[in-house]
Order: sequence, then structure tokens, then C-alpha cells
Amino acid sequence: MVPAAELPAARERVYIETTIVSYLASRPSGDPIVVGHQQLTREWWTRRREVFDVVTSEDVLIEAGDGDSDAATRRLELLREPCDGSVDPAL
Repeated sequence: MVPAAELPAARERVYIETTIVSYLASRPSGDPIVVGHQQLTREWWTRRREVFDVVTSEDVLIEAGDGDSDAATRRLELLREPCDGSVDPAL
């Protein structure tokens, strides 16, 4: 039996909702507050996302696929890789 101290730590799960991928996929905003949100989201996405198990819901996939087709494609691409099909039916 492997001692608990030697077992890999369980990664925390993070739920990605539509706002996250919307900030990532959108053009820079003219609103300074939104620009700040976009920058912080991009930093988290590139520097911290990989330390979490990322999940989303079917509702987020549906919402991310709505609207402008180019933007929807970008949002869905952003969700595809980190979520790796991890749609939590309980969410």
C-alpha cells in the first residue's frame, strides 16, 4: 500500500462558464473594465488552467455555440481542448 503522502494530490475541478471563453474569444473591448477582465482571463487561461481539472456543462456548450458563427467557433474551440469532452451532466 502506498502511503497517502506519496499519492498524487487530487486536482481541483474548475467549472468553465460562457463568460470565460467569451472574454478569450472576443476582440479587445473599448471599456477599460472589460479590458481588465479580458486580460485577467487570458493570464489565468495561459498560466493556471493546466493545474485544474476543467469541466463545463451542456448548457455552456449550447450558449457558446450561439451568435456570430466565427465567434461561436472560437468559443467552442477554446472549450474543446481543456475540457476534453468533460461535460458534467450534474451541472
